[in-house]
Amino acid sequence: MTKLFALVSIFVLGVFLMTGCAEDKSKNPIVVLETTEGTIELELFPEVAPKHVENFVMLANDGFYDSVIFHRVIDGFMIQSGDPTGTGRGNSGRMLQAEFNDSTHRAGTLAMARSPQGPNTASSQFYICLEPRPELDHQYTVFGKTIAGMDVVRKIGKTPTSGNIQRVRLDSAWVAQLMKMKDEEGADIATYPDGTIMPDRPLHPIRIIKAYEKK
Repeated sequence: MTKLFALVSIFVLGVFLMTGCAEDKSKNPIVVLETTEGTIELELFPEVAPKHVENFVMLANDGFYDSVIFHRVIDGFMIQSGDPTGTGRGNSGRMLQAEFNDSTHRAGTLAMARSPQGPNTASSQFYICLEPRPELDHQYTVFGKTIAGMDVVRKIGKTPTSGNIQRVRLDSAWVAQLMKMKDEEGADIATYPDGTIMPDRPLHPIRIIKAYEKK
């Protein structure tokens, strides 16, 4: 009886230790985005994209994303942020080597935007998918997913944007009217310096108030 009790105890202890180790091993970092539309929580995947995860957490904890707008929104596709200039052309000054992996683009997927110039040009800009986009798999680095606040992601995705007029020039009466619209700081909201409308830019600013790693 004593031997049986000892064997059972050892077995239970072993299961407990293995379970505990498994839980610790699978605990991925979580980054919180507090936005003007609500809060989004993102679970990150260091096992498939360690450098992207490290970069994203570092930028969040350093306050890099605080007050940054969602500069590109396409309903049924994705919402994009992470550019401190708000133009879609800015970055953190640090480029990342691509970490393409088998994680797929689904609703809520978090991935890194990059330049058309090549796969190793991701920096600080990221996007969250509104719907599955399998054509992007292995083309952009997926490094996380939305685990809370998908309703906020979808709400941002429904924001009216300049998407339908992105290539109209300033001599258009419609564009002239649009230019009168100002954001909270009084800056023009939707044109590049050459007068081209910024593609798919929300007509009213939506911001990340604060981003940080959840402890």
